[in-house]
Amino acid sequence: MGSGLLREEPVALSRLIDLVNERFGTDFTAADQLFFDQIIAAAMKDDALKQAAKANPEDKFALVFGNLLETLFIERMDQNEEIFARYMNDPAFQALVAQWLSDISKDIDEICRRTLTRICGDQALIDQFNASKKDLDDYFLKTSFGADGTQSAEASTLPQTST
Repeated sequence: MGSGLLREEPVALSRLIDLVNERFGTDFTAADQLFFDQIIAAAMKDDALKQAAKANPEDKFALVFGNLLETLFIERMDQNEEIFARYMNDPAFQALVAQWLSDISKDIDEICRRTLTRICGDQALIDQFNASKKDLDDYFLKTSFGADGTQSAEASTLPQTST
């Protein structure tokens, strides 16, 4: 006797976001894939889950995995909330994260510059990209942090969360 459930074809994890967007009309991006990757990484570290996978047939393991999956989603949400709260409430943490992300954006800018040069060789387009990027960087710095790394008045109007 069947369960009445349709068995899905296995989906590559890298296609999960595409599948979810197609099926549920969502707008998740490649960046959202990181959330699912975090869940997967946590599941793969779980020794009890590994043990259950070895000891149980697929249908019994699916029950164990389903229960753990919900727990992993809640834990990931809590961890992300802790990071958010720390960022919103700790100016020193904000400054460090902003600097780190700024350093990464410089690497990305360099990759974009090289790519634009290689693809089109059009210096005017490269100059336009650099000007747009500088305008965004200046706006972010003016609205987020003062020269001393403290939060500006505009940024301090964002809602604060309690830790």
